[in-house]
Amino acid sequence: MQYQVEIMGNQTGKMKNTKKGVIAALLLLTVTACCKDKTEQSDMVGAWNVTQFTADAPELSPGLIQAAKSEALSSTYALAGDHSLVITTDYMEDGAKGTWSFDEKTQKVTLRYSYEDLPSKEEYQIQSNCGDEMDWYQDMGDMGSITATVIRSK
Repeated sequence: MQYQVEIMGNQTGKMKNTKKGVIAALLLLTVTACCKDKTEQSDMVGAWNVTQFTADAPELSPGLIQAAKSEALSSTYALAGDHSLVITTDYMEDGAKGTWSFDEKTQKVTLRYSYEDLPSKEEYQIQSNCGDEMDWYQDMGDMGSITATVIRSK
């Protein structure tokens, strides 16, 4: 008799775990269902704040990576419909002005700007687009890569 109770207890636990698994899968499906397979040029327009930054750059010093992360997390990329661009950060408080372009086929956004007369170019692969949140990936060749999660400002 005691043995049957124990089996029933385990079955109840398994049912609870199964329910939790189904609920978790449904939540994940709901979140990912909102993401787009392909980003369009119009999706890029807006002001984007960097909220997460990860670096896979084993050759770079931890101090340099931390400085890059700090700067990135203070960044706002304002991409206008006319393809003008303004980047503001803690370092570039007045903003760096330039232009942006987006290739729908390759899913790459290119940012060209100048700050203190130094021209710069950044290129990011859009890894995910969930409407007001995107993951931008930058391949830095032999130095490694970075991924920035950006959220559209309201």
